[in-house]
Amino acid sequence: MVKMIFVAIMLALTLCNNNKTINNNISEQKQIAEKNT
Repeated sequence: MVKMIFVAIMLALTLCNNNKTINNNISEQKQIAEKNT
């Protein structure tokens, strides 16, 4: 039971980290696109 909760927390943390990196990549791509135009 405790393991399941721990795994769920770990999954939530990794998902949050992935969302942050994806958002950073999108913002970087937008900046690059603006420089190109």
